Amino acid sequence: MSIRSRLAMTAAVLAAAAFTSSAALAAVAPLNPAAITITPFDKLKFEGGPHDPLVYKVYGDPAKAGPYAIIIRWRAHDGSHPHLHPQDRYITVLEGTWWVSTGPKFDPASATPVKPGELVVHKANEIHYDGARDEDAVILITGMGPAPTIDKEVK
Repeated sequence: MSIRSRLAMTAAVLAAAAFTSSAALAAVAPLNPAAITITPFDKLKFEGGPHDPLVYKVYGDPAKAGPYAIIIRWRAHDGSHPHLHPQDRYITVLEGTWWVSTGPKFDPASATPVKPGELVVHKANEIHYDGARDEDAVILITGMGPAPTIDKEVK
C-alpha cells in the first residue's frame, strides 16, 4: 500500500472521527444504522491493563497480516522504551501532547512534543520511543501488520 493510500486511509478515519462531534449528532434525520454507525469517542471500548496503554481497534489487527488502525491512549507519565517495528506506521495525534524520541538509549528529557493534528511516521526498523508526560495523549496509528514491537533499549 502506497504512502498516498495510507494517508488517504488515515484521513478517512479522521474524517469519520470528526463526525462524532456533538454538532454531527444533532442530525436532522435519523441515519440508517445499516449504512452508518456513529460511536461517540467517550463510548469507545478501550482495552488494556493498569500499566499498559489503552487500545481501541478501529479495524484490522496489528498482530496479523493486513491493514490496521488503532487508537491508543497513553496515560499521563506513561510511555514506551526504545523499540522498533518492521513496518512503517503512520500516527496522528488526536488529543493531548505526545512525546517522541529516537535512539537505543532511553532519555525522556530529549523527547519532542507532537500536538493534535500533527502526523508522525515511524519508519520501519528505526529505533524510537514515545509516550505522555503531564496529560494523557491519544493517537491514531495506521499501518500494515504484522507489526510486532521489538525491544532495542541499551541500558
